[in-house]
Amino acid sequence: MINPEQLSRYRQTIRKISDRIEHLASRCLFSDPLIHGSATEVFRKCGRANCKCATNDADRHGPYKVIQVVRDGKSRQVCLRRKQEEQWQLAEHYQYQMEKLAELKETCLELQQTVTEIIEKRVQKFP
Repeated sequence: MINPEQLSRYRQTIRKISDRIEHLASRCLFSDPLIHGSATEVFRKCGRANCKCATNDADRHGPYKVIQVVRDGKSRQVCLRRKQEEQWQLAEHYQYQMEKLAELKETCLELQQTVTEIIEKRVQKFP
């Protein structure tokens, strides 16, 4: 059985978890489009033998913005031009939204476990 003090603590815990769920869900509810991919910046070597990038990895050219996407089971990088900054931002927003969704799933699981714990403590043994 659960005494009133324990029940009060559980209610406070559930209220905090519910507030986190509401906050995380609101971080996923936007109307802007997203691009399914990973926005990253890369540094590259050019093909010139006498360039500084050929002898020193720290002197590579860049950063260049790319979006890593998976198509037909294969991962590939799509290089973006300077005027495609908006697409890179959409891919970054996608990553952010997926992080918040993962946090939301974890928090929902935490709520489920808390409620299950409460129910299990209330169950009485019968004969």
